[in-house]
Amino acid sequence: ENDEKDRSDSDSDDDYDYDYGYDDTFKEEEGDEERRVWFLEELAEQKEEDHGLSSRVSVPVPDVEREGRSHVRVKNFSVIAEAFRRDPNHLLTFLAREGGLSCARAGEKGSSLRVRWRGGSFEARLSKILRRYAIAFITCRECKSARTELLRASGGHKTELLCRQCNARRFVPCLSQI
Repeated sequence: ENDEKDRSDSDSDDDYDYDYGYDDTFKEEEGDEERRVWFLEELAEQKEEDHGLSSRVSVPVPDVEREGRSHVRVKNFSVIAEAFRRDPNHLLTFLAREGGLSCARAGEKGSSLRVRWRGGSFEARLSKILRRYAIAFITCRECKSARTELLRASGGHKTELLCRQCNARRFVPCLSQI
């Protein structure tokens, strides 16, 4: 009986070499660590880009001052364009075409906008035009998010609005057709 007991102790799992083929499966290939690091860096950059971007549009109140009898200056025009996250020249073109305003960038590095305007209530008119711009060129129609981007096709004739929130896409009017 003792011999059987000694044999059962010696037949433990340590004496056998099991080969299930897992050795090759879990080996890391060259460059796996580099790909992992690159992926994490890209993810961190995307988070940094998205950080602070809200899904709503918050436009600062236009800081308007009268310049003589026939001109008005919007002192915080570049701040408004930055709040919209759009190119100031795109916004300027929209104001000129949609609003029928005769305007040009002025000030240091085009930070303000000089508009030919006679009469009163320019602030109300500008606010209406900016609201129309936000609806046409910023807000996603699917999820109502403002985290959007304007993409120009390679031909340059079509502009597409891409939502970063829900990935919806839609074509927006070309400013030359407004």
